[in-house]
Formats: sequence, C-alpha cells, structure tokens
Amino acid sequence: DDYVDYEVNLNETAIEYGDDDVWTGYMVADEVITSHGLVFSHAANPDWFTWSGFVPSRCQDNADYSAGNWLDHQFAAMPKGGLSGVGTPYFVAYWDSYSDSETDHTLAVKSVDDLTFVPQHMYVTNTSYVYYAIKNGTSWSKKFEPGDKFTLIVHGVLNGEEVSSVAVDLANYTESSTTLLDTWTMVDLKPLGEVSSIYFTFESTDSGQWGINT
Repeated sequence: DDYVDYEVNLNETAIEYGDDDVWTGYMVADEVITSHGLVFSHAANPDWFTWSGFVPSRCQDNADYSAGNWLDHQFAAMPKGGLSGVGTPYFVAYWDSYSDSETDHTLAVKSVDDLTFVPQHMYVTNTSYVYYAIKNGTSWSKKFEPGDKFTLIVHGVLNGEEVSSVAVDLANYTESSTTLLDTWTMVDLKPLGEVSSIYFTFESTDSGQWGINT
C-alpha cells in the first residue's frame, strides 16, 4: 500500500508567537494547528481562561516556579526547546480528562484529509510544570516516592474503534533507578499499525476523586 509521508516540523510551520514565545492563538476557541498534513487538536474557553490539546511554544524558561503561580509558566519543556535545539519550537500538550469522551478526544492527531497512516515515532519529555510537581510536590499533588509512576498512553484508532496502544513512562519511581524525563526521548509508534487517528491520555499513581493530581 502507498502511504502519505507526514513528518511534522514546527520550524517550517507558520505560527505566530507572542513576546513570551507561546503561540498567540492558544486562547482562541476555534483555532487548531495544522502541520505537514496533520491536524493537532486544540480547544479553548476564553471566559474561563482554560485550554486543552496542543500549543506550540518556543519557551526557554524551565525554572522552578513552585513558590509562585505555575499557570504563568505552563508552556516550558525541560530541554528549553525542540529537537533542533534551545529556543526552537515544540508542542506542549494538555489532556482534559473531564471533557474527554469516546467520540471526542481532547488530545488527538489526525490527517488533514482523514487518510489512514502508520505512525513511526515521536519524541516526548516533561514540561517544567510537571517535572517540578513530581520532584517537589505541590499543594494539590504529591512529591513522587518509590512506587509512583506517571505514564503517557498513545491510542490508535481505525474506523472509529481503538485498535492499539503504546505507553511510555514520563516518570517511573518503581524501578531501582528513578526516571524523570528532562530530555527528548524517542517513542516507537510502529506497534500502533495503520490508524485513522491517534489520541493521548495519561495515568498516574497520584490520582483522586477528580482524576489525576499530577
């Protein structure tokens, strides 16, 4: 079979960034990001100042703001840039578990033309917000201890049904050597097989009545 080759490169995608090096459209309700034939989900509610999905960022400030307001510093990846180096663009992703449903996933990727594709790989890491929340704890989430894990799950969808999944630990305190990602780490997505879309969810050992605390 012939497949369209999608290779996302935000360096070559027309995106307007603000003075804070964050996409200016992240709080616009109907804006989405399209890059190299793929559509990355995004939703926003300006009245409540909330968003979900994907937001492009070039933020280099990965400092620990635990003593301040993390919402003012939520768009920084620990490597301070994408795969191309410090200050180059990358996606920050947020899964709105409350609004997620079987038919409407808040953190998803599909092709512009609704074509099927075979995912190859992606690179992931932690934002500074998540990194320091796990390392130090916050007023609403715990400092990770032996036995704790924070996991990203990639789900493959074909013809409206989930057909496969791949998981990667963003933090793993269950092994003899503690893992807390602060560099870009490649994830093999080929086990997903042919899909019409993929979507992302998270799992954490620090969860409660309202879902994940991490």
